[in-house]
Amino acid sequence: MNRLNISLTKYFGFMKNKHIAASILSAVALTASATGGIDDVLFSIKHNNGSIKAAEASFSSDSLALRASNNLEDPKMGFEYNFGKIGDKWSVGVSQGFDWPGAYSARNRANRSRIKALNADTDVRKLEVLVKAKELCLEIVYTNRRIEAQKLILKNVEELYDTYSTAFKHGETSIIDINKLKIELITARQALTELETSLQSLKTSLKGLNNNADFSNVNIGELVAYPIDAIEPIDTYIDGFETGDPQNCFFAFNEESIKSDVKATEMGWLPKFDIGYKYTNELGDGFNGVTLGASIPIFSNKRKVAAAKAQAVSNDMNRNSYHNENIARIKAEYAKAVSLKSQLVQYGDVIGDESNFTMLRKALDGGQMSLLDYLLELRYFLEAKTKYLEIEYSYHSVMASLLRYTLLK
Repeated sequence: MNRLNISLTKYFGFMKNKHIAASILSAVALTASATGGIDDVLFSIKHNNGSIKAAEASFSSDSLALRASNNLEDPKMGFEYNFGKIGDKWSVGVSQGFDWPGAYSARNRANRSRIKALNADTDVRKLEVLVKAKELCLEIVYTNRRIEAQKLILKNVEELYDTYSTAFKHGETSIIDINKLKIELITARQALTELETSLQSLKTSLKGLNNNADFSNVNIGELVAYPIDAIEPIDTYIDGFETGDPQNCFFAFNEESIKSDVKATEMGWLPKFDIGYKYTNELGDGFNGVTLGASIPIFSNKRKVAAAKAQAVSNDMNRNSYHNENIARIKAEYAKAVSLKSQLVQYGDVIGDESNFTMLRKALDGGQMSLLDYLLELRYFLEAKTKYLEIEYSYHSVMASLLRYTLLK
């Protein structure tokens, strides 16, 4: 077994001279310092996404319609011709109708708030796209890290297989060990293929959010760095929601517009006026004069005030419900982030310790452990590394949710 022992010692030399955790996670547990890639992706999607463009176009159209909704009525022109036995008479006139003056200012205030609400609603739709885009970016980073780890695992299994194949030719190991390693090779290659397929699907989805256009400043398939997301006091995230959540802003601006609508509707009970000029020609005589009219809104304003007040109550209830739900969400996500951060530190200490791998190597090298036992024990520690990657991804996902409102800046 001397030749096999020498071969195995050579194979496991990288474990002896380098930290095994650093080797397995060399491309996986990278220091998350380069965030420009994800930022570039989000910047591109913000300017290319079809849903965002549609939301902006809709806002532009709706805001122009609102600005035009409070104009004066169009002037009215009239002509009248009457036939008589002693002669004909005719008249021509022009008039202008208008509401009670205070109603215009009330509707203007309502429209200004409504335009702000429309803008906030546009941001809601933007944020939905950007949150989805960042989630895809984080998943791509996670998948790339798993791919790099899996490539190292596959490389090491291939080298071990080559070593045992050489030993088998010299009668120094059995066909059973060769078959065990073949199974490990099949498993490792299948895992890598599945990860690469998943990565391609994620890239396609992310490119779809960019209107299927290529990203000019970044290769999305090479995103490997998470953002630097240190945990701040919980009040930071609550304040971010209070001031930056577009749906929360929508409710606030909508409340302002409804209050102004109520005032304008209450003024709808006041008369509407119509004033104008009229010229009449009768039997050769001309008459100049003014016309004045008023309409009493006995029927047209019925129940409108009650409806506006009911809308205000509904908006307030929706706002309170939304606010409470999101404060609860932030508290839950914050607690989860703190827990995940603690787990990352604990797992980091374990996977950074090479002694476990060194002892396994020595046991296999010295004939104290069978190949099957070695593979089973090694898989235990590799599963810990996989768990580390899962926790790392979960941590950055929950931090992305807490920081979602910064995407609109």
